[in-house]
Amino acid sequence: MKKSTIGVLGVGEVGKAISQILAKRFKVLKKDLVFDEIKNTKLNVLHVCISYSEKFTNHVVRQIKKNKPDLVIIHSTILPGATMEIFNKTSTPIVHSPIMGTHPNLAKDLLIFTKIIGPTDKYSARLAAKHLEKVGIKTVVFNSSLESEIGKLFDTTYYAWNIIFSKIVWNICQDKALDFNNVYTRLNEIYNLGYRKSKPNVIRPVLKYQPGPIGGRCLITNARMLEEAIPSMVTKIIIEENEKF
Repeated sequence: MKKSTIGVLGVGEVGKAISQILAKRFKVLKKDLVFDEIKNTKLNVLHVCISYSEKFTNHVVRQIKKNKPDLVIIHSTILPGATMEIFNKTSTPIVHSPIMGTHPNLAKDLLIFTKIIGPTDKYSARLAAKHLEKVGIKTVVFNSSLESEIGKLFDTTYYAWNIIFSKIVWNICQDKALDFNNVYTRLNEIYNLGYRKSKPNVIRPVLKYQPGPIGGRCLITNARMLEEAIPSMVTKIIIEENEKF
């Protein structure tokens, strides 16, 4: 039986992890800034793993028109509405499927976490679920790509909010000569221990204090993206407070 031909656009940490999993079942061709194995090949599925930018939509549309995939899966964190915009320009079945997991262990975590599918229509949802489940990735289908796009941004922004909160508490503890370990860490651990038995849905994250601004590139980038799409006090505070650190 002939293997399906899969294209992976963007071979950073996400693209490498996706390629590693797919290669166990399919023929995988990759494309990045310095090489192109895909070229003009007709693809069964195109996986999009490039970072979002103002040129993101145009890049993906050009790739779709060039390789004519039967399905496109966008793993990138993107501006809300981008998936549907690409679908409207290409009429190709497309879903948005955000990444979850820790970056050094993405290939492992992709098989642990349930993969969200935000479809442009029911047909694209069925195609994506069938494709991902063939390589052992569990899936759940949302109502639309807009839900998964916005949901991903809220997900990372919630984490950023908790980091900023812990930094603010740390600064207050330093100013008042208080023990951060008691005021924040131990208090929340005691809270979680009790509510884990009586009300587990209100368990709180307990983070270790790290000096300086929020590390990595995705949390603040995503908060800015969410602020652009849906301005709110939450994203504004995260961005402004992070600059102070």
